[in-house]
Amino acid sequence: MKQHEREYLISRIRAGVCLVNIRGIDLVIKPPDALKKLQIDKVFKESYNRSYEDGIMDHDEMEEWMFDQGLWVYEDQKALDDLAKDIETLKLEMYNNRSKVSIRESARQYLRTAERAQDEAVNRKTFHIPHTCEGIARTDQFRELCRICTYKDDKLYDFSEISVDEVVAEYHTHTLTEKQIRNLAREEPWRSLWAIREAASIQLFYNHDKELTSDQKNLCIWSIMYDNIQESAEPPPEEVIEDDDVLDGWFIFHRKKREREKLENEFENKTSANISNKNEVFVMAQSDKEIEQVNSMNPLYAQQTKKRRYKELQQKGKLEQHQFRDQQLILQQMSNQQYKDKFRS
Repeated sequence: MKQHEREYLISRIRAGVCLVNIRGIDLVIKPPDALKKLQIDKVFKESYNRSYEDGIMDHDEMEEWMFDQGLWVYEDQKALDDLAKDIETLKLEMYNNRSKVSIRESARQYLRTAERAQDEAVNRKTFHIPHTCEGIARTDQFRELCRICTYKDDKLYDFSEISVDEVVAEYHTHTLTEKQIRNLAREEPWRSLWAIREAASIQLFYNHDKELTSDQKNLCIWSIMYDNIQESAEPPPEEVIEDDDVLDGWFIFHRKKREREKLENEFENKTSANISNKNEVFVMAQSDKEIEQVNSMNPLYAQQTKKRRYKELQQKGKLEQHQFRDQQLILQQMSNQQYKDKFRS
């Protein structure tokens, strides 16, 4: 994003209004105050209840119906869940190989492909959501927001020339993506404003008597996030912070590290065993969730060793502990070391 684009978007977010032009007519959509927000939420509640009483399915019932009709089955959900795991793995790989350009960029290409597949799957899963109680209520809620918050020449617009639905459609196109918000949060001109907001008593937003817009909330959330990153015990280098994919990998790396340490502490408390100095510890898991938790305690090299051993077992059927390739390498290293020590003494 170029500097002039950031300056415009920051001005728009700080103003707190949405400027739209439809067929040559300039309109301003202002955020609601507390009373109007209550009115808008009341419309959602009443619309939802009315739809439910009319026999329209809610979100959960729609999912059940899609399963019954074969429109979304177990395999589809598993594929979607696997895509989410793949995306996380690719981001982690990008962070772990951040200095290896070819590996990092190759992972980025696979990441974009996985994200497109995820979007397609999510769109297919949520295709019927607009026709649920929640979907209908959300549409009515946005229509009410635009109806009571759209102005022309500082007067509430009467929608004599443009329909409410046209304004709603245009309003949706002005919401920024997470990628755009993250770029704005870490770059100028916002970063300086955010840094000196308290010292200079700067008013960040000009709609102080109104509800914060979604863009304003998200900008603040990511600004706080970047502050926390810089203040962390192990802050990443600037090139990591500036790369959204790699930074996500940094988040994942430290989250998994915390989860692994927590699980290890819980395991040691349950078993009264110190596993920190053990090469291998066998654990009986009672469920798929426990299997996943135990696997997450393994460092990367241990996970790779498990995969190699599993492959060897598939090829040979049965192996003793000392027959695994990794164990043979360890024994060979020990033998070499003993041979060297013999001639040193």
